[in-house]
Amino acid sequence: MYSQMELTVISKDKNEIKLILLGNTTLKQMKMKLASKMDISPEDFGIKYFLTYNDKKLDLNSDEEICDIFNITDNIYMVGSDKETIVNAMLRKKIIERERKNRNLTKNKNIINETLEGMAALGSVDNLVIEKEKKENPENFISIDECIQSNNDQFFILGILAKYLEKIGISTVIEKKDETQNEEKVDFGITLLQFICNGYILKNKYILDFKLSQKRLEQLYNTEKNDEVEKFNRNLKKVLSKEYKLKEEEIIITYFKKDPNLFSSIVVFNSNFDKNLTKDELLRVFKKQLELKYLTNVKKCKIFESIRLNLSILDSRGNNKSDGNWGFDEIRGGEPYNPPVGWHRYGLRVMEQYDKKKNDWLSYDNRDGEWCIAYSELSGMVEKNEDGYQNATNARKKEEKVGNGVCVSPDPKIIENKTEIVDFNGVKYKMGLMVRIKPDVFRVPETNKNIWVVNGTPNEIRPYGILLKIIK
Repeated sequence: MYSQMELTVISKDKNEIKLILLGNTTLKQMKMKLASKMDISPEDFGIKYFLTYNDKKLDLNSDEEICDIFNITDNIYMVGSDKETIVNAMLRKKIIERERKNRNLTKNKNIINETLEGMAALGSVDNLVIEKEKKENPENFISIDECIQSNNDQFFILGILAKYLEKIGISTVIEKKDETQNEEKVDFGITLLQFICNGYILKNKYILDFKLSQKRLEQLYNTEKNDEVEKFNRNLKKVLSKEYKLKEEEIIITYFKKDPNLFSSIVVFNSNFDKNLTKDELLRVFKKQLELKYLTNVKKCKIFESIRLNLSILDSRGNNKSDGNWGFDEIRGGEPYNPPVGWHRYGLRVMEQYDKKKNDWLSYDNRDGEWCIAYSELSGMVEKNEDGYQNATNARKKEEKVGNGVCVSPDPKIIENKTEIVDFNGVKYKMGLMVRIKPDVFRVPETNKNIWVVNGTPNEIRPYGILLKIIK
């Protein structure tokens, strides 16, 4: 799965044209969408207009994927007979890495670090977009209460999901429009749910704003290959690691442009670092640093400051009623399957979303490639851990530690006992996630057979259903 790529086309008359693309979009597909947005003929590219990158023309009839061409942030120039356009291309790193064979712990750490870096940057960018959209088009959004009171089952489940997320500290917005045909929205929504059940969505990040000279800001934002940005963030990482006695690989730093008059670095500690960094604290640390001492603001927030939900993540093909045919005494992925009797499952749109659109991992007939079934609570049975994963505990009780990894359970009763209750208009609900786990990435602790500790990458825990139960 890939993150979104946001292209902002700024014309000479300051009009903006936005493109939201996936990292695996081809140049040919990018050309078609750009032409449509600009209301020009695709055939005009190569005749009236052409794009250049690093002073070379791009072949806009190529099937090459844009993630293999551009860096995280690059400038693409659109040159034509009557106008010149600059495209500020923000290509965010792949959120979920493709499966890799013969991994070791170091590789997994690298994948998680890259993933957190991409999520941290994308979360900040998307938050700016959400705030702008809410101001300009408030009619495009629906409140949580309106969703829950709706006669539409799909909006109802989004409302309850939003209630749960806000209870664990994650703000949400719900879009009215059905984006089911928008592949980017589907991909993005499912990825967020993956991060929820992996616990990463609960991580904090710091946004550090530096008030630098206009000349320096132009140098940072306009450097073709981002060398100056890398130097700036490398120095920031070095100072933080030395001050707080951390390894540099335990600190993830990226940036985003939220204000043309500021340089904003995003810092995520992928360790058990729990010190609360304030502006005064960091100014003390940075006082002898040439540029860092110009820190002007510090904001602590979740990896994703605000999550957008819409109907695109739901798929009624995966629905099953609480008294439905769940199947008993069956095997999934080589492990016993314990059906969630008494729960209502709302399917997630995961068909053809993984493994080059293959669905073997979702099968239920013991074929090769089938994954095991487990359950996860939305708040995650997880805690921070110095190894970059989460420190798996049974219901976060210190005396019941079961090792390093992300905890899930093959028994839905475990989740039912751990998940919190959400009350709405006197009706009490419990919610969980039904997930599939790759068979070779988890272990069963000797101390607790009802817990699976997953030591894989984020792509190896895949939610495919939201479970809901009314508590009487």
